[in-house]
Amino acid sequence: MMIHLAVIQPEIAGNVGTLMRLATCMDLFLHIVGPLGFVWSDKHLWRAGMDYAPNGPWMRHTSWDDYRCYVQNQKGAGRTLATAPAMGTPYTAFSFQPHDHIILGKESKGLESEQIAQCDHVVHIPMHKHARSLNMAIAGAIVVSEALRQVR
Repeated sequence: MMIHLAVIQPEIAGNVGTLMRLATCMDLFLHIVGPLGFVWSDKHLWRAGMDYAPNGPWMRHTSWDDYRCYVQNQKGAGRTLATAPAMGTPYTAFSFQPHDHIILGKESKGLESEQIAQCDHVVHIPMHKHARSLNMAIAGAIVVSEALRQVR
């Protein structure tokens, strides 16, 4: 049983490093889906990921289509859950299942509407009415912690 976290076209190396560290510490599987908005050798990626990043449970995919193909071809793959501000079900009211894929969009724009439409469900983090967004890595940690609480 493993929850999956996917980050789509991330733009900030430190966020991806933070998610690599989170994946290792919380026994998640991280999918890093390109194209990336930074170079893979960026020191911020490896600094944030610390010594967890090189050996953690993660894999890179070249594109959204590549990631979707991977998920569809996995035996026993879970549902795909898009995260989007003020759309879908609040994450605390959603019933997570083992093997779910929680999908985060790029920092500047989130997920594209076409990507959201291709997912099985949409969840959001309720925020103050004047707030625009959370840091992508923080948002991922919030949703993942609830998923783990429910399935473990």
